[in-house]
Amino acid sequence: MKKSTLLLGVALATLWICVSWARTVVSAPLHIHIIIAALLLGSGAAFLLFQTKGDVASLTVFFQKPRSRVGYRASVGYFVATSALFMAFNPNTWQWTLSNHLNAAFSALPSILAITATPLYEEYFFRGSLQPILAHKLSHKMPQSKADLWAVYLSALVFWLFHAPLSPSVWQQAFSQGAIPLSPGAFFLGLACGFVALRDESLWFAILLHAFANWMGPVWGGILPASIMPYFFASS
Repeated sequence: MKKSTLLLGVALATLWICVSWARTVVSAPLHIHIIIAALLLGSGAAFLLFQTKGDVASLTVFFQKPRSRVGYRASVGYFVATSALFMAFNPNTWQWTLSNHLNAAFSALPSILAITATPLYEEYFFRGSLQPILAHKLSHKMPQSKADLWAVYLSALVFWLFHAPLSPSVWQQAFSQGAIPLSPGAFFLGLACGFVALRDESLWFAILLHAFANWMGPVWGGILPASIMPYFFASS
């Protein structure tokens, strides 16, 4: 194993512990977001500078104009599909309940930050920094196109794990309820945003898709049976 790969693994493990600590120990929602944003933005920038040997231009390369409209279509499609499913499964009360969910999404500071700030700093780290670094490392062992796809999968996996809690009590509580504190939804969102960023060569529509997913997440509470909700949206 190369020294740089080992250092990347250690850095990711350390970052995961720090992020989990912030979510577990810090009580104020705004302070949690400030700490995690600083950790992810700072680490993402440091990773890119280390990978490119100090090339400052690498810090903004993924904020260029998207090269396609794949991400835009994916974001709008997600919004329309979620709303359509909700109407199909809740034909009598969909309008009232949907408006309730969406209004609630903007009625509390944690929800507002989850929709506006979280997609920005998470996409910058996972899709703007980690994913291209993994693709670069893997390209030495396989064709670039294949390395890009593996980087999407691996960054989505790390994204998924980063949404797992550090506190043993959270795991015990989840297991006692027949759930796991690792939501599959986070992995699939990571895959979707990863493919969008790869196709668009930009983060803007990946951020938009992530924001839509966080915004519309509560709507799934009116679609999925209550018995399987913990498996999709376990607390993290």
